[in-house]
Amino acid sequence: FYLNMRLLGCFSVVRRYCSSMREKYVFEKHRAAELARNLRPVEPRAIFANNELSLASIDAYGFDYDYTIAKYSSDLHELVYNQAKLILVEENNFPREILD
Repeated sequence: FYLNMRLLGCFSVVRRYCSSMREKYVFEKHRAAELARNLRPVEPRAIFANNELSLASIDAYGFDYDYTIAKYSSDLHELVYNQAKLILVEENNFPREILD
């Protein structure tokens, strides 16, 4: 009997927690929808820059060359690739074999 009562108590706590999380989710979902409604229209041909992103806590990041203004040579691709491998080995303990 005591074990059943303890289990019922645990279920009650879990049920309250789930209910609380559900309420928070619904609130945030509505808040996000409201914020989205208040956004200005986006000019589809505009160029965007994110100058508020701090890379201090980022361990690794990549580049996407698809929509850039600059023209990249194959030499640059090889340099970036080789430097990335070197960083993976020296700073992130990847096996040295990847340098071959």
